[in-house]
Amino acid sequence: MTESAVGPGAHHVDPHAFDPSWDEIDVALPLRSWTRNVPESEGLILIDLARDGMTVADWRTAADAALPHGDASYRQTLIRLVQRMFLDVESDAIVETPFLRLIQDGDAEQRHDLFFARYALAHPWTLLAARQLVLPGLLTSGEGATVSIEDWDAFVARFLEDKASDASRRKTRSTVIGTLMQLGVLERDGSSSSPTRLRRGQPAALAFAWAVCDQMVGELRPREHLDWATHRSDAAQLFAILPEDAEDLLGHALAEDELLAIEVGGEPGVSPPASYGYAPLANEDIGEE
Repeated sequence: MTESAVGPGAHHVDPHAFDPSWDEIDVALPLRSWTRNVPESEGLILIDLARDGMTVADWRTAADAALPHGDASYRQTLIRLVQRMFLDVESDAIVETPFLRLIQDGDAEQRHDLFFARYALAHPWTLLAARQLVLPGLLTSGEGATVSIEDWDAFVARFLEDKASDASRRKTRSTVIGTLMQLGVLERDGSSSSPTRLRRGQPAALAFAWAVCDQMVGELRPREHLDWATHRSDAAQLFAILPEDAEDLLGHALAEDELLAIEVGGEPGVSPPASYGYAPLANEDIGEE
C-alpha cells in the first residue's frame, strides 16, 4: 500500500520487535479437542451452492444431494459444520456477505486462502498456536526455525481439557498443524512426527483484507490504524506476515474497492467498505488519493 493510498505520515512497526499482544490468551480455557475436519474440496462444493436469500432448508437439501458419500451420517455432519463455520444466515435465509461473494468469484488461490482463513478463525486453537509457537519462533529464530513434535504435544497438553483421550490429543495436534500448513506458515518433510518449519505466509490479497475487515466488523471497529491491520490484527498473526507485505496486500484490496483508506488521528488507517454493513465514512475522513 503506497503512501498515496493511505495518506501522508505513514509509519511502520519494526517487524522484529515482539508485540506482547501476540502472547495473549483471550479464549476460555481449557479448550475442547479439535477432531472433526472439513475437507476443502467438499467444503467448497457446499459453499458454492449457497445463494443470497436461499433458505437454509433448501441449501441443506441441495448439499445432501451434492456430496459424493453414501454415508448419510457423514453427509449430515459435514453439512452442519459447513453451515456453522462458513455461512452467514439471517431469519433462516443465507446472506451474500463479502466472504461468500469473494470465495465464489475468486481464483483457486483466493478460494483456498479464504476457506482456510475462515476455517482457522472458527477454532481458537489456530490463533493460539500462532501466538504461542509460530510468531515467537519466527521473531527469535526466523524462517526455517523448527518446532518439534514434542513442543506441539506440550502446547496441546497445556490447553486441552483433561478429560480428552490420547487419541483426541493426537488428532487435535494433527489438525492444528495441518491447518497452519494450509495457511502457509508451516511446512514439514517426512512423517507426521517430523519437526515443522516456520514460514511467513503469503496469502491472496483479498483473502487477507477480508480477514482484517471481518475482525473489524465483529469487534465493532469501524476504523483502525494501518499498523493495527498490518501488525496486530488476527489476519497478520494468522498468516505470520511481515507488516510491509501486509501493507502491499491491503493496497491491492484498496484498488479493488474491498477496503477504504482513511485517516485515524492524522495517521493512515483503514475501514471496511459498505458491503460489510458499515455506512461509508464521511468524505473528509477518506485518505488522500
